Amino acid sequence: MRAWARLGEANLKAAFVGLAFAVTMAARLFVSGPVGLSNQGDGSRLMCWFGLSEGTGYANLGRRTAVELTWSAHRWYGQDCGEGVRYLSSELVPVKLSMWGTHLFGLGSGLDLRVLAVVNCVILGTAAALLFRALPGPQELRLAITALLWLVFADGTFAGYLMSAYSEPAMFAGLLFVIAAVCWYWRSSGSVASLLSLVASAVFALTAKTQAVTLLVGVLPLLLLRSRLHNGRAAGETWTARLRSGWRGYLPGAGAALVVLMVAALHVGATPARVTEQNRYNAVFLEMLPHSSHPGEDLRNLGLDPSLAAASGKTLLDSETAAARPEYSGLVDKATPLRTTMVYLREPLRFASLLGRGLDGMARFRPDYIYSYPASEPGRSHLECRVCFVEQAWTTVFLPSPWLIFVLVVVSMAGGALAVRKGASRGRQAMGVVALFLGGEVVAQFWAVMLTEGSADLVKHLALANLLTCAAAVFGLASWLIPWGVALFSPPRERPARRRGSVEVPSDTEAAH
Repeated sequence: MRAWARLGEANLKAAFVGLAFAVTMAARLFVSGPVGLSNQGDGSRLMCWFGLSEGTGYANLGRRTAVELTWSAHRWYGQDCGEGVRYLSSELVPVKLSMWGTHLFGLGSGLDLRVLAVVNCVILGTAAALLFRALPGPQELRLAITALLWLVFADGTFAGYLMSAYSEPAMFAGLLFVIAAVCWYWRSSGSVASLLSLVASAVFALTAKTQAVTLLVGVLPLLLLRSRLHNGRAAGETWTARLRSGWRGYLPGAGAALVVLMVAALHVGATPARVTEQNRYNAVFLEMLPHSSHPGEDLRNLGLDPSLAAASGKTLLDSETAAARPEYSGLVDKATPLRTTMVYLREPLRFASLLGRGLDGMARFRPDYIYSYPASEPGRSHLECRVCFVEQAWTTVFLPSPWLIFVLVVVSMAGGALAVRKGASRGRQAMGVVALFLGGEVVAQFWAVMLTEGSADLVKHLALANLLTCAAAVFGLASWLIPWGVALFSPPRERPARRRGSVEVPSDTEAAH
């Protein structure tokens, strides 16, 4: 009975933390007027599914300097809606819920982004509650970690997405769900419930945006290794005996990994052909060729006509685009991420230069061309900065020396590796696994952006890499300091009384009283 009471109390505290997370996030978006992100064109790809258009439809398509809070019902035809591209995303679920809420509160027949912001805050708060519940250690330590993550998500760089037509909110909330699930999965020795939660969280996160498919880099090994690998071997048990007796224990994890992999493959396969073409075009003509001393040779290595080098630096929609030439045919099949990577690997200095440009993009942290205020707000031409502690600290440290981002990731992963060492408690190991998971995801996400799109809209596309880096720093720091934190917040243990013959000697604590 006491165990059930403690469980209920723990769940109640987690619910309160999640509610506080959601309410304060909503207050951060609404107090002194709503703030979000203006649509730079990509938002239509999501809203096309529900026949929605910014403001007044065609008349508003060129307006990108303000947040349009109202998306109205509109009948789209062919290429008019985001060039005919409809982007499949798990963010469609919050959008649909918000449309119902918009109708329920009499705010119109379309979608009000303020309702969407509230729904996104509730989802993020739910993820925060689950994370608080899954974290190990004393309550104060778990609260401190959750509060640090709130500072990250509430920063002006990320919070504005919650009131926007972009698919990033599902990706951000999905990341919190995955972190909570990874922590629970490791602490519970791979229980069925934790396994299912990790699968569900991973599916929600990686289907938010094709860019988030890099989560497979961290999730799949966890599912395949399960928790048997850190349980140790029985005394005298050989590896062959363990393999014969325990291989069935890996089947649930392997089956779950297969499900996640299949979902990811289906999601990538559902990416509109136009988006794939644009990404590969950008990787070649906006990233590779402009920074090459021999663009013709690079094109030849990709199997393309060297004469296309004349289009270096031209966008896909430019009047002098390479797409207008007959030699362009076959670029999507030839300029794959694998082949572009091989071009860079032939010249290590170019690969290092690509790394440097990416770190410069991460150091900038926030794009300055996406506006924060609705047209009715007097500050609509500026970026909001209600909560921007992380942005200010980041740019102060990393803008002068972008290579320090690499150092931060390494130190965070080192803290995780220290926590996972043999003999550590399961809770501390879980913190370390999360730090290692996030650090690996930073690397995967960084190179996914640089090798598939490159400099095109670089700062915005690196937002997830920056968010992962901030989260990795939080958990890496916690992994380094958790013994000190546990000692600080845990109540002192009373030493048992000692006996001398038949005389009982009080403990130190009792003696003090």
